[in-house]
Amino acid sequence: MTTIIKIEGMMCGHCVAHVKKALEAVDGVKTVDVSLENKNATVTFDSPATLDALKSAVTAEGYTVL
Repeated sequence: MTTIIKIEGMMCGHCVAHVKKALEAVDGVKTVDVSLENKNATVTFDSPATLDALKSAVTAEGYTVL
């Protein structure tokens, strides 16, 4: 499954790296592409990852999921 998560609060490349690392740490995530310009992350994942787990990983880093 692939989903796009809208993210507020990313300001620079370091923010992108933090979000990418957090999403990649979720068990079941296959690929992550974070866009500062588009303010989103495209994530491909399988079970046991869930959309809620992905959103929680982003918010735990201090960013807002829209």
